[in-house]
Amino acid sequence: MNTTRGYIIVFRKAVNVKIISLCLIIIFILPMSIPIQALTNGPTQPESQGFSAMQQETHVDLTTGSFSYMIPLFSMNDYPFNLSYNSDITMEEEASWVGLGWNLNTGNISRNMRGLPDDFKDDIIVEEKNQKRNVNIGITAGSTFEIFTIPNAGGGSALSSSITFIYNNYTGISISQNRTFGFNFPNNIKANLGFSTGDGGLSISPNFSFNKKEGKNNGLGIGMTFNSLKGVQEMNFSYKGLSSSITNNELCLSPESHFPTMNTSFSFEPQIGGTVLALDYDIFFNATYNIQRLKFKHLESPSYGFLYMYGKTGGNGELLDFAREKDNSYNPGNPYLPQTLLQPDVFSVNTALFSDNFRAFQNSATVVSDAASISPSTQTNVDAGIEIGMGNLADIGLNFALNLSYNYINPWINAPFLYFLSQSQSNSFAKTTPFKNIYFKSINSPSASPISPNNNAQKFSLGGNNFGYTCNNNSSIFANKYQNIFSVREENVFLPVIKSQLQQHPLYHLLYQQYESPEQKSEHIAAIKIHNSEGKTFIFGCPTINYLQKEVSFNVENNQNSNFNPPALIAYNPSIEATTTNTKGIMNHFYSKTIPAYAYSYLLTELYNEEYSDLTGDGPSPDDAGDYITFSYAKKISKYKWRTPYTEQTNKASYNPNFATLFSNSSDDIASYTYGEKDIWYVDTVRSKHQMAIFYTSPRDDAYEAQSEHGGKGNSSMHKLDSIIVYTVHNYYQSLNAGTNIIPEQKIVFNYTYDLCKGVYNQSNINAGKLTLTEVIITDNNSEINQKHSYKFEYNGDNPDYNPEQIDRWGNYNNTSITGMNRFNFPYTTANDNNHSSAWR
Repeated sequence: MNTTRGYIIVFRKAVNVKIISLCLIIIFILPMSIPIQALTNGPTQPESQGFSAMQQETHVDLTTGSFSYMIPLFSMNDYPFNLSYNSDITMEEEASWVGLGWNLNTGNISRNMRGLPDDFKDDIIVEEKNQKRNVNIGITAGSTFEIFTIPNAGGGSALSSSITFIYNNYTGISISQNRTFGFNFPNNIKANLGFSTGDGGLSISPNFSFNKKEGKNNGLGIGMTFNSLKGVQEMNFSYKGLSSSITNNELCLSPESHFPTMNTSFSFEPQIGGTVLALDYDIFFNATYNIQRLKFKHLESPSYGFLYMYGKTGGNGELLDFAREKDNSYNPGNPYLPQTLLQPDVFSVNTALFSDNFRAFQNSATVVSDAASISPSTQTNVDAGIEIGMGNLADIGLNFALNLSYNYINPWINAPFLYFLSQSQSNSFAKTTPFKNIYFKSINSPSASPISPNNNAQKFSLGGNNFGYTCNNNSSIFANKYQNIFSVREENVFLPVIKSQLQQHPLYHLLYQQYESPEQKSEHIAAIKIHNSEGKTFIFGCPTINYLQKEVSFNVENNQNSNFNPPALIAYNPSIEATTTNTKGIMNHFYSKTIPAYAYSYLLTELYNEEYSDLTGDGPSPDDAGDYITFSYAKKISKYKWRTPYTEQTNKASYNPNFATLFSNSSDDIASYTYGEKDIWYVDTVRSKHQMAIFYTSPRDDAYEAQSEHGGKGNSSMHKLDSIIVYTVHNYYQSLNAGTNIIPEQKIVFNYTYDLCKGVYNQSNINAGKLTLTEVIITDNNSEINQKHSYKFEYNGDNPDYNPEQIDRWGNYNNTSITGMNRFNFPYTTANDNNHSSAWR
């Protein structure tokens, strides 16, 4: 008896198997949403991308197969300093200050900026755009004939025909034809059949209608439109004045930045018609000319992040911290409006004692809109017409129209309920008490609160008219009841401190002034304070600033071999293509967006236990009660230039042959790059009551900055950690005062090579690779005899050279190819799952 089929049926019906399969699918798809990081990509710092946990239960992640390893170096007041390794290494990953794959993070908060930085308040976003004028010229000739007209019964038939020639300076010349057959039967019965052909395919539109009495909506109607390329496009139904339609919408695409455009159109239409015997005829000719061009090429817009956009609607040109999914212009055929998404930043806390993720939440509804771009009053229309009658034989007419208009963006607050909300969020309480409607909460795990919310039903009194309804101002519903942030029970409490508040701290000049940046505004977050569940207080008081972030894209000259093997990079002329005078491609496209200074990370500066008390008011010192740790940092590089892609040669950018139209149009190729400047900080000294550790660093041979916005290799490189020397505070100062040699409690030395991923562009030696940790030596009391530990590391022999074109969609190394395919139309890895799985590990 064959039971194989029975096992298969049981396997398919098993609920556990389905759940496991779903989990595996999620694990497979999730990495697709993680962005691929590039060399010197910013604003970020490789030392801030992970943390070293106190304990490590396993070495292999059973879900991903990643190998991890941890080496304890030393501890201070039970705060461990661990060297950690993770095998999730990609070609574009930058090595940290302890080597590729390794990390030593003393504690930080990384900001994952979404949209705009949350603490932007009236910060200026600069945008520049160029786009060739869009010119449309159309000429239409056509005629309409009605025959067999029955005057009293309303019967007859009609035939109309037209041909249109259209020229567009983007798409060229196109021709379309239209034919319509109409039949009018007695008793108000009508039937029409339309045909049209053009570059959009063949469309057929049958329609039928019946009305009991002419001029009254008491009949029946049905119609549809079918297209040879898109199928059924629309179906219409009507009955006794009620109508419904089903529309098959096309995909909604997100528009570019809302630069105002100016439109000029002109139309000229002569027409002649008349009656000859039983034939009514109408012959017409139409000529149109339309041109659309940008009103401005340069925009400077004030921006407001999630913390400060409450009460702003965009009516004064403000950019607000939100986005819309499937954004598109509204028309009656759209069944849904785009989904609005507020974009608070995510703050990822990484320390050796705990990790967490926080974001801001609002206690109230918010009305947002795009920034208003231009006044709607700038519009001019000129229309004129003349008609000459010559009896039944002919009527001659001439119509002329000239339109001047502007496209503009303005908040939609004329609807009653939207106006009410906009007025409610602009009340005096919200204006005089900023941040009262904001609280920060962990997004990792929900926490319970013993306080039950109000579950009583509320009555909403509606007012308004047939065109809209609003809620009457009921004090029990719309009173300003803002939730106190301390009523939200959290395991870890997250408290941001803005710069103006931090400057009022009594120990500001002692603890925080050395980390201040003049580019950081008084409303920006300058420090973050966290209380964890064990009573410890963490203060992250060293903000690392990204001074500039510029995103640029533009049309470039078509690469001759792009159809077969597109390169990853393409050369460009910064004075021609990368300007608002770009003349390349079919659109002459150029767009740049510049974001001003903001903090991309906050470094841990102080750690206090639950019993700490500053007895003398001079900050953390040995005479205080309780334990503490202070972290001091040194700025090694000011305004380190980062660029994506990083290129050894100047004037090269990422190349995208615009594959949507690659085989039909070779003049739409796009180049792009992102450039910025940031500070690079490294921990210098860590102190407690009884211990101190000094970190020694030096410049490395890789991780060089970019030369300028247009690429090239700069002069400054990131640093590597050479050694850590741990002293007891008593012995250090006693020996220092006595002028004798200072004997360390512990010395940790790191040795490196540059063997992994050779040929990387930001290396001083083109034949060398990324920083590679080979050995860690831990010695007690500065004695070679009393050497405590020595760790030596060997890496797998699979060590491919750096090549940005050998990367799959997930950022993994892939040097295989399929005949006739390239990385643009097939960015996937073949089924040889073990190939290069150990590269650089």
